[in-house]
Amino acid sequence: MLFIFLALIIIIFGLVLDKYQLSPIVLPILLLNTATTTSTTATTATTTAAIIFRPYPLTNQDCKSYDFKRLRRPNISHVTLPIYDYFIFHDELDTLEIRLYELYNYVTLFLIAESQTTLTGKSKPLYLKENWQKFEKYHDKMRRIEVELDENPRGQWTNEIKMRRDGLLLALENQTQDILLLTSDVDEIPKAHFLYLLNACELPKPFPSLVLVCAYYYYSFEFRRQGGAIDGPTVSFLAGNRTNRTMSPDGKYVRDERFSYQPMPSACYHCSWCFDRINLTRSKLASFSHSELNRAEYHTQEHIIDRYRHGKDLFNRPSEIYIRIENNDEIPELIKAQPERFSYLINRAALVNAGFRDVTQTNSSEKQR
Repeated sequence: MLFIFLALIIIIFGLVLDKYQLSPIVLPILLLNTATTTSTTATTATTTAAIIFRPYPLTNQDCKSYDFKRLRRPNISHVTLPIYDYFIFHDELDTLEIRLYELYNYVTLFLIAESQTTLTGKSKPLYLKENWQKFEKYHDKMRRIEVELDENPRGQWTNEIKMRRDGLLLALENQTQDILLLTSDVDEIPKAHFLYLLNACELPKPFPSLVLVCAYYYYSFEFRRQGGAIDGPTVSFLAGNRTNRTMSPDGKYVRDERFSYQPMPSACYHCSWCFDRINLTRSKLASFSHSELNRAEYHTQEHIIDRYRHGKDLFNRPSEIYIRIENNDEIPELIKAQPERFSYLINRAALVNAGFRDVTQTNSSEKQR
């Protein structure tokens, strides 16, 4: 009798969702708002976060706008693939928190790769390991992967390629189930809306590899790069029984072939050089793969603040033009929720120190380093 009653409830629930074209994951998400805590370890933990923010109901048209079939129907068998989010982390703690908040509802596991060596071969702290407790409420979905990089890399891109491929091999070492894999840098953030669709829609079979097209910002969400968009994260189907852990079904590395993947417009944010501390800007200048741009004149406080406040290119490249957008509402969810905390990502032009927390408002002259 109980079985018949439950079956009737499921059928009625399915008919209601189908009639109003609502996503079957709306109700469970709206009902979840409690948190439970258990133990943690050095690189993984089991602290369960509450639902971060409320999604809005989807329709079939939302799915079709990205060439997905339609909303999943609860009365029809349909497997929801786990979503693994693999990305490279250096020292961008605020950006990491913004990403975790944006995607927590929809990502099964965050695979975060860091190294104690920069891409140019210099020693650096393990910032995520040192700040692990800062992200306690996300721990149940976080896994840290430590990658060994070369101290004397053979080429300009040697360590970056190693970070992506070797890190992914380590991250997927024990993966045995079919998954959807996101790959990106930490500052290439898929929009919550797009991940919501990946969870809620019936996806095409075979699943085509996708590249998310990002709104492209510099310094903050106030300055958008002329041209407006850039290819960013990839989404690929990875079978649990494949031989090579980092390859897509056609035998290609999932990130390397992204420019041939099916584009998903307006599906992510890319905020480049969006730091809250001037020393993080200097750190990136000294450590990123474009070593030819690491010049002393680009490190001065006066130069950096001027570039950040006025939306000018840090490297004085005439081809790089940034357009100021006032009151931009196309921003990640955590920035919407905490605008005062993230004011440096909304309006640097209004701040004498460009919003840098390690530069006082009253002192915009060059500090002795």
